[in-house]
Amino acid sequence: LYETGEVDFTELNIANLDAILKDPSDERNDYLVETQIKKYSYQFQLNFNKKNEDGTLDTNWNTAVANEAFRKSLYYGLDFKEFWSLYDFINPESNRIETFVTRDVVTYSDGTDYVDRLMEIMGTTDGHVDAAKAQDYVAQAKSELAGKVTFPIQADYYIKAGDQTAQDQATVLKNIFENLAEDYIQINIKTYITNVTSEVRSPALASFEISGWGADYRDPENFLNQLVTGNDSAIYTSLLTKANTITDPETKEIFAQFSQMVAQANAIVDDLDARYEAQAQAEAFYYEHALMIPCRGVSVWSMTKENTYS
Repeated sequence: LYETGEVDFTELNIANLDAILKDPSDERNDYLVETQIKKYSYQFQLNFNKKNEDGTLDTNWNTAVANEAFRKSLYYGLDFKEFWSLYDFINPESNRIETFVTRDVVTYSDGTDYVDRLMEIMGTTDGHVDAAKAQDYVAQAKSELAGKVTFPIQADYYIKAGDQTAQDQATVLKNIFENLAEDYIQINIKTYITNVTSEVRSPALASFEISGWGADYRDPENFLNQLVTGNDSAIYTSLLTKANTITDPETKEIFAQFSQMVAQANAIVDDLDARYEAQAQAEAFYYEHALMIPCRGVSVWSMTKENTYS
């Protein structure tokens, strides 16, 4: 439709973008623009009550993911730069994201963006990746899990069968995970046929899943409410993290504390600054315990042109 002039804007997939850039004489190069980052965030959501294909509990994974040092080794150690390049090889950093709640959702009364304040609470300005910290947590996890699990930890990651793009992405992710430490974690790329919910999520077969979320209205509760326990409408909890059925008492208590913090924050309705601050503290608590790993934002390239009317 763009080529025939019927529309004046179209987003480009990586294959189209690559084809245009490879030919300097292609006149479409004059119309390329990088779009403003979208409101969605993508994250690794960990499954805390995973099952095997025969319906039995995956004790090895569940024991590992209940260990905070193991989670923190992933949180601090997974560097997604190569993964971002699959979406924007011109400016991969445009896909960097460090939080679940995205920028421009809400601002404090003094103009501070919620995400900037959240990063301040977390004590970072340039992201959560820290190779030295990661290796410390790898050593700690190996020590604490010795005799309780078998290394390398087996993690099952599902993609749709026959989807070459998903296969390429999964291969990059497998390398990112497995390069964290030798004989520490192994990613098993598995496939589903048609429906990820019925084939993977409902039977709880994935060790983790990349999922995207965006706000329907301007309040952090859009995001945080999806993570709490004890609420049937919390989609991430029921479908992905399975946090309502966690058996490890320490992890169960961490989720309970987070859920209470979110409830208390959402109950503040007469002071928006106080509300956002309490919500930011709750989200920071979630990362403090590495219950989620932010993965990427959504930045794409497009072609656009002016349509001059007579």
